[in-house]
Amino acid sequence: YPGHSNHGLTMPGWSWDTFETFHQWIASGNDPRPYEPMPNSRWGDMFDILLSNASLNALNKYQALALAGDIVTNSTLTSTLNQWVNNGGTLVVNSSQVTDNDLALLGVTLTNTVKQSYSSRWLSTGTRYDETLYSYTLVAPTTAIVMARNDEGDPIITRNKVGNGYVYFVSPAYMQDGNHSALLNIGLRLIDELVQVHRLSWTEGPAVDYLTTQESGGVTVTVVNNSGNPWQGNVNVKRGSRT
Repeated sequence: YPGHSNHGLTMPGWSWDTFETFHQWIASGNDPRPYEPMPNSRWGDMFDILLSNASLNALNKYQALALAGDIVTNSTLTSTLNQWVNNGGTLVVNSSQVTDNDLALLGVTLTNTVKQSYSSRWLSTGTRYDETLYSYTLVAPTTAIVMARNDEGDPIITRNKVGNGYVYFVSPAYMQDGNHSALLNIGLRLIDELVQVHRLSWTEGPAVDYLTTQESGGVTVTVVNNSGNPWQGNVNVKRGSRT
């Protein structure tokens, strides 16, 4: 995933060969928090990782899912996802993860044409983004509606109504630029839209790591500050959630 090579072991003088240096560095009163490998996500620590063989019962605990990495659908996974979406789930997949067997879910016709672009546009607001060069598969919507296009006029994100749920199809490979160095801006916009619908909590203020946990007794929000500086901001919980 983008940024996977970055880690927090960047204290001055750090190396695995001099591990004791770390203890000496701490004993000298230094603060390790700015160097700890904790993320400052724009969405907080709110994602779980499920295996591709997760049962329908497990998926039913979630409102939205995004296929990640080199997963390619097969008959078993497609059947499970189809049932889950029909029950009201929202699924995000990209062109590198699907086959012709998924057309009923996707609501588009896949082609063998691969193109490139530097742009994207979220249609409901007209917001245009400059992108790092990316490759995408040309598709033709059938039952799906187009959510985003590029300057070439090609669909790059579509949404298909399936039963009580929705399937978002992203034509750029892995929703990333051509170097796999970052998510596309239009991909971030899509996740932003879904997170705002489904999130239970969020923070306002300087970037900070926060964790949202939902249990039978309510919602717990944990804020983890790794900046080395005091954090001041607001923690918001969606109305109706017990905290």
